[in-house]
Amino acid sequence: MQDTSPGPDLRKPTIPPIFLGIGSILWKLIDWAARIDFILSVQNQSFAVIFQSFATYGWLLIVVVCLLWWYQTQKQSGKVQGEYRVTWGLVISGALLSFLYGVLLTVYATGSVPNVILSYARTDAGCQAAVDTSRLTSFKNDFRLVIACGIGDPAIDQFEETNISISSPFTINPGGTIILAPYSSTMEATLKARGQNPTVLWFYAVLVPKDVDLSKISHLSEIQKQGGKIVAPGLF
Repeated sequence: MQDTSPGPDLRKPTIPPIFLGIGSILWKLIDWAARIDFILSVQNQSFAVIFQSFATYGWLLIVVVCLLWWYQTQKQSGKVQGEYRVTWGLVISGALLSFLYGVLLTVYATGSVPNVILSYARTDAGCQAAVDTSRLTSFKNDFRLVIACGIGDPAIDQFEETNISISSPFTINPGGTIILAPYSSTMEATLKARGQNPTVLWFYAVLVPKDVDLSKISHLSEIQKQGGKIVAPGLF
């Protein structure tokens, strides 16, 4: 009896490459939208390298293979007569996509925002920090990187504190960078007034949109309102 059910016949030999190719493209789009490369834990270096390699080039290689596979099956399907059967190609395609999406979900669920500040120090000129920018490369087209620092005060909300210093914006390069945030006039005056008394400073790496005028920023909450991202667990 002829099959009259709606939709494509999943038993056709052209279905597996289409299924795998579209699935790989969607996987990459989800990876890009969720910025998995940023939240990916690097505790397991081997896993990180494998995942990053696939996210960069592997998905594209699979799509190319799928196009060649589809072209070959398209030529053969015209010669095949009779009823189609479920092939190993469809089984393997489904298994591979299930694995990839399972890995993506696991990373997204268990990953956390990495601490990109490698070291920091208070200097005579300002707040200085060494930043690992290799984890921030997916933001380079839309954001610039700045360092913000301020005087720790338990009586003042850190995000509304105006006694802060913010560096000039830096282009995000994969090689890492050292950034100095010169003291603002108010912060410098406060530090001088305290003299030798112990002063606790906080440091943040902050991603700011390219069109933000930092000269008009007086506290961290203003950066967030304008689309900035504080690169710290619980704040990003």
